[in-house]
This record gives sequence, structure tokens and C-alpha cells, in this order.
Amino acid sequence: MKFDTTIKLLCDYCGEECSDTNEVVIDDVNYCCYGCATLSKVASGINFNPTEVSLKYKQLDFQDTFNSIVDYQDDSVYGITISLPNIQCSSCIRLIEDLPSLNDDVLSSRVNFEKKVCKLIVRKSLALSFLAQLIDDIGYPPLISISQKQKIESDLIKRNTLMKLAVAGFCFGNINAYRRMDSFF
Repeated sequence: MKFDTTIKLLCDYCGEECSDTNEVVIDDVNYCCYGCATLSKVASGINFNPTEVSLKYKQLDFQDTFNSIVDYQDDSVYGITISLPNIQCSSCIRLIEDLPSLNDDVLSSRVNFEKKVCKLIVRKSLALSFLAQLIDDIGYPPLISISQKQKIESDLIKRNTLMKLAVAGFCFGNINAYRRMDSFF
């Protein structure tokens, strides 16, 4: 009889098993991901509003860059879709979708777990660089770039084209079947 002697670490926040690749240890406490670690900090009352922005995010505030990255904007708000490749579990989703409670200028946050993207609606009073820094500070470095935006748009165009092709093929198949039945009778 063989016994399993491996030690399985459980997340201090959600109780899930921590994998070796995703394990986060902060102050000798084990978490399965940054989402659980951050939610634990939020529960203890730590403020996550950034006061300084990293140099890698400051470029997002240039008007031309901003205009090419956002999905839409008006006088008071902007919407943006950002890629968050570090999303791993429901705690991650909960934390990111709870961004409006961390910062009042974030109006809405919706995560698509399968695509690992987040759609945000934000007041223009919160600069895009500060939004990116806030998301980075909670453990999810965002991928925000013009090429990332173009990839998302390209994928959408490909999906729409494929859908149109499928509908056209279905219609063509039904027309041929109808013609064959018409000649049969």
C-alpha cells in the first residue's frame, strides 16, 4: 500500500488548493492567486488607490494613444477593453468586477473569463494611466496597447465573417436541397 505524502497547500482566503505555478505567499500566508491575496487585504481595509503611476503606463495618457485604445468616449466617460492574462479563478473575477468599490471613478467592470479580458466604463476624471496602475497594484498587470486593441478588433471581424459564411452555407445547402426535391416531384 502506497501513501501520498505530498503536502497540499490551501489558499487562506478561498480554501482552494494552491498550485506550484500560481501560488502567492505574502507575509507567510498562502494564496492561490493575486485575487485572493488582494481580497484578503481589501477585507482588512487596505486602500489601493495609486498615488504614483509607473512610467510604462504614463504613455497611455497621450491624446493620440488614448483615442486609439479606448472603445468609445464622450464628454464624461470612456469605455475600454483590456487584456488581463493573470486571471485564474472566481476570486480574481470578483475582485476585478468589484473595481467600482475600490475607486468611485470606475463605473462598471465586466470580466470575460474565457478570453481573459475586462470591459470597463470609467469617468474621464480618472486618467487611463491611473486605471492601469490600480489594476496592476491589485495583482493583474494589464496588457493595454494599440496592437492588443487591433488584435481584439481583428478577432471580432474574423468571428463575424465566419458567422456570415456559416449562414450563407446553410442557406445555400437548403436551396440545393429544395431544388433536388422540386425535380423529384
